[in-house]
Amino acid sequence: MRILFRQKTRAISMPLNKRHWHYPWRNSLVTNAAIMLFCMVTMVAVPWSQARGEAPPAPLKAYNIKGFRSALFGMDEQEVIKSIAADFGVPAKAIMVEQHPVERTKILTIDVPNLGVAAGPARISYILGYSSNRLIQVSTIWGTAGVPGSKATLQDLDRAATDLMRYFSGFGFKQGSVKTNLQLADGSLLILEARDIKDHTLTLVLGAVTAPDSDPPTAEKSQENVFHYLRLSYIENIENPDILRINPGQF
Repeated sequence: MRILFRQKTRAISMPLNKRHWHYPWRNSLVTNAAIMLFCMVTMVAVPWSQARGEAPPAPLKAYNIKGFRSALFGMDEQEVIKSIAADFGVPAKAIMVEQHPVERTKILTIDVPNLGVAAGPARISYILGYSSNRLIQVSTIWGTAGVPGSKATLQDLDRAATDLMRYFSGFGFKQGSVKTNLQLADGSLLILEARDIKDHTLTLVLGAVTAPDSDPPTAEKSQENVFHYLRLSYIENIENPDILRINPGQF
């Protein structure tokens, strides 16, 4: 399965389980989760000193978005494979390789049992640009919508999102670039978007997909067919990604 994630007018995608899915209605569990996360994340994001009217703390250390762990933007395929082996002990033969059918980017994907947040196993996708064949994005996904065998509940993903927000709130980002708690057009929740001084971008999104069911819908079945995900992405150039595109004048 593959879901197309849109950020502004740019399309960034990554692989999920290979079945056909569609997004749930906006009044689904994701919307309720958005409300809950808004309250929780807002409390985490406001420093106590600011809430009490004290002087602001010293500037935070700048967060540099340069890839994920030892896999850095601009690396070629073999360098990324070596980074995967160094970071996770995954050999080249265990890496899933596929090409995006529309964007024509190459995607190297691995499954890892634990990444340090309480959301169960994760699937990490390293995306190589269409023309450069070099690393342009790394996306990690947790949850039943994206990781085969995952048993993570919406509450697990909620807690993981809060932990990640708490972590990122300890760093500084490019002034004016931070966005939080925005509902996207597909009903998912953009928990965080932030950029560094080079305009590299990280996004954290909570969402859900539903599996099609040929049987008559019921409230119970509707709940059973909803699968949730939490996705953390590091993106080199969100405004102009290296994907296949038809240039003006070609046709």
